[in-house]
Amino acid sequence: MFLPPEKLRGQLTNDMPARQMVEELAKLDIPISDRTLDVILLRESNDTKLFPRYPGDSKIFDLMVFEGMGQYDEDTGVWTPSTSGLYWFSLAFEDTYSCYTDFLTGVDAMDEGLTFSGISEDNIWAKLDGERTVTLAFDYRGQSHSITAEDNGEYFDGFVLFELGKILNQDDDPSNLWYTVDNQGVLMYYGTAEETAELERKTGLSFLDPLENRLYS
Repeated sequence: MFLPPEKLRGQLTNDMPARQMVEELAKLDIPISDRTLDVILLRESNDTKLFPRYPGDSKIFDLMVFEGMGQYDEDTGVWTPSTSGLYWFSLAFEDTYSCYTDFLTGVDAMDEGLTFSGISEDNIWAKLDGERTVTLAFDYRGQSHSITAEDNGEYFDGFVLFELGKILNQDDDPSNLWYTVDNQGVLMYYGTAEETAELERKTGLSFLDPLENRLYS
């Protein structure tokens, strides 16, 4: 029986059942919620042609993006970020007044070791050039930090991810942020370099270090 190269490498391919994909991700300490699985199973039962939503036509990417989005309760308006180690956010903001606070909240939920507190977000008009900036302030592991982003209207400033990556890279935890992009947003993963390499092998996706490969650069 002929097996394509990706299957020989143990990669999760589009013809693999979603439940099996979930089991494989669990081995990498990436738990997938029942809600995410239900969404994928529904799409799986209707038409597998629905999966090519993102570049690469990757079913596993689809599953990870849905998990990384977290859960939004339309009745209460409350968003609960995923605690799976995955976080997906749109590059276009829905709420320009709390966009970076929401971003940091999503990152915070990725791992118990990521503990941000005292989060505040201020929009300021720069006096010299008249351009508006957004300052995100927070405490992390006993130290206060602030990141100033350009106000790009409704779009995320990639400098924020770069600066946050620098802060996390300086702590004593070997895990760091990694990211990959689609046409709509950014899928992030929190793990060690070795764990990220294994995730890449399993999924066929490429995750970038935000310090070496800046978003939008």
